[in-house]
Amino acid sequence: MSGTRKMTVHDVAARAHVSAQTVSRVVNGSPHVSAAMRALVQRAVDELGYVPDPAARSLRTGRSRRIGVLTHQLTATGPIGNTAAALAELRAAGYELDVVPLPDDVGDDEGAAVRAVREAMSGFSRTACSVMALAQTERIRDAVLAVDMGLPVYVDEHLGRGTVDRPGAEDLVGRAAAGHLVALGHRGVAHLPGPAGSLSGRYRAETFTEALAAHGVPCATWTPGDWSAGSGYRIATTADLTGVTAVFVCNDAMALGVLRALRERGVGVPGEVSVLGVDDLPESEHTSPSLSSVHHDTAAEGRLAARVLLADLTSGARPDPAEHLRVEVRARESTAAVGVARRRGDR
Repeated sequence: MSGTRKMTVHDVAARAHVSAQTVSRVVNGSPHVSAAMRALVQRAVDELGYVPDPAARSLRTGRSRRIGVLTHQLTATGPIGNTAAALAELRAAGYELDVVPLPDDVGDDEGAAVRAVREAMSGFSRTACSVMALAQTERIRDAVLAVDMGLPVYVDEHLGRGTVDRPGAEDLVGRAAAGHLVALGHRGVAHLPGPAGSLSGRYRAETFTEALAAHGVPCATWTPGDWSAGSGYRIATTADLTGVTAVFVCNDAMALGVLRALRERGVGVPGEVSVLGVDDLPESEHTSPSLSSVHHDTAAEGRLAARVLLADLTSGARPDPAEHLRVEVRARESTAAVGVARRRGDR
């Protein structure tokens, strides 16, 4: 295919009907691609005449020991923990890092996200052998994959949705939350999700509702919050509680706001409604009632992200997420069995 415009990874991805990340893996020699997929992508590469930027070849030749790292939303608990652990793991492996934090609000506008990512990637393109993007929102993830600087890009997708046999971190969170509430006998369940566009919020909601559905339990979805206690409070103040015996809140901060709102509405927790959060913040033990929460090891998630990238860089075997991801419900006072709580008359 000829023309004045230089072909990009996204042109190849569109022709092959695969993701841009899959194309990046193929053209950079990753062993973690099937033969059939490699042939499909290579055919599209040949048809379009796509030529990767020379900087990308540094991955294969080993000329560079520098990795560009894009971070986002480092004011939130989860991103802080997994980003710090990922960076420490890469440094321990002997790589130099160029870390560029994207502004928290850059993900609100598609054009702004692409411009911010392009500016960061242009700085990486001549010095780095690869880019790790610790994206927290769909818009940032899509912007990273849309900007083709000829570098192999790793987006930590394993932290989100996986497969039945190899679940991602958010799969485990959603399943654990659903399993806890179902085991307590709850059939009227509501969910307070995270912000629209948040990858972790979306994945938790999807897995939670899917796991409930597998048990024949429907789920009412409340208005999305913004991760803050204030948003949880505002939403729970007016939420319809008809038939609701339990609420799964997408993070602990919002759950703390929910506890206050229910108390002000005269709704007993857990006597009338159980409340379950995520993140197991230290404050969760000291609320009244103390907050039950899904604990997940954000540092382990960050180390896993780094080890997956390192495996790709060295053509080694990717680590099994199941060996690194640990999720458990820390049951406290805010959740209880439906019948037991009502008989106690807790309010």
